[in-house]
Amino acid sequence: MSSHHIVRENQEPALFVVDPHNIDVEYLGQLLEWSPTIITLAQHYEVLASWGIKVDVLLVDGHVATDMEEHLLAISYSEDYYSALFSYLASKKNYTLNIIVDQFEKADFLAYLPTFTINFISNGFKYVLLQQYEKWLPAGLILHLPDAYHLTDKFSNVNLLDANRLEVREDGFVTMQKTNDYVLIGEAL
Repeated sequence: MSSHHIVRENQEPALFVVDPHNIDVEYLGQLLEWSPTIITLAQHYEVLASWGIKVDVLLVDGHVATDMEEHLLAISYSEDYYSALFSYLASKKNYTLNIIVDQFEKADFLAYLPTFTINFISNGFKYVLLQQYEKWLPAGLILHLPDAYHLTDKFSNVNLLDANRLEVREDGFVTMQKTNDYVLIGEAL
């Protein structure tokens, strides 16, 4: 029996590539499987194109060139490319985003969290910002809490490895009690 999926435009999370060298090629292939809208910074366009990845939206610092490829939408920004990014996504009614990035600050995204679901792929982990967490995970999976070591006792079905890392104890649900603040939780890829 086969299953067929109909993917509507903007139903799949958009993919914003801030650092193309910060992801395993196999995992990148998984992210591209459903043909998401691919967004990157102008300085990374050539790298992605050389990998055979068709970029849809280019964020350009300052002036936008007029001799660009026909399919490519260029959006100019002056200081903060995140505000340009999220304005574009909101205009397309696409409220889910995967970001491939080396380093990021949680504070840069807090204003967008009531409206957007944001996943960060960074240094071998997929991070989410949540106030409550419940997910079925396999035994042995490593969770990384870069800024929430004080919350490790709020988790169930985990063993503490060190101040910021937890290991799933057994196959099953891992939960984190609801908190007032958004917590950055990383799952090993």
